[in-house]
Amino acid sequence: MLEFAAAAVRALRDANLDVPEDVSLIGSDDMQLAAYHTPRLTTIRQPLGDLGETAARILLQRLHGFRDYPIEFAVPPELIIRGTTAANPKRRL
Repeated sequence: MLEFAAAAVRALRDANLDVPEDVSLIGSDDMQLAAYHTPRLTTIRQPLGDLGETAARILLQRLHGFRDYPIEFAVPPELIIRGTTAANPKRRL
């Protein structure tokens, strides 16, 4: 995913657009290298450990015959704000 973000930054710069002054850019999965990219990439961090733990718990419940287990579950992601996003500019009337 970081390669896509780097390519996007290059393409935006080639189009004379600056990140984040003109365009904000957000990646996903919060790879460790995202913090070292220039500019540092804002990402969505998905709690993979929590997802795996919850999935394993539900699987064990099903294997042990429990009938009261969630059909769906959500683990909220976290926005990691770094250098590729800027505040929303004031709207012009």
